[in-house]
Amino acid sequence: MLVLKSGRDRGLTDNPRIAELHRPPDHVAIKYARLEKLARAARTPGPRAEPAPHHRNPRHIQGKYIVSVLDVAIPQEVAARVGATNVMLLDGCLGCTLTDEQVETLRADPDVDYITDDAVLDLR
Repeated sequence: MLVLKSGRDRGLTDNPRIAELHRPPDHVAIKYARLEKLARAARTPGPRAEPAPHHRNPRHIQGKYIVSVLDVAIPQEVAARVGATNVMLLDGCLGCTLTDEQVETLRADPDVDYITDDAVLDLR
């Protein structure tokens, strides 16, 4: 999982734990490609039994959402499937602009863990 996440997020040798392996980056790149292929083949998304939770916030920013995806999913692909705009990748999540129809589509997506309204916080 560490190799998969490092390959997706930052590049294979940026992670200090991968650098500790003392193996050539080619080895890690080959392993990443193999694991990514296995992960895609093993995952067969089917319809959800019930929609993903949508945590609402009364101080939300209109049209802005934070979408948490499962570890086996690639956030960029999830965002692209619904046509999300202003996508910002976070750790295991993505912040984006969505319409109400796109939110409902994501709630039915088996790769989505939950959706939260993006909100303004007052730190006083």
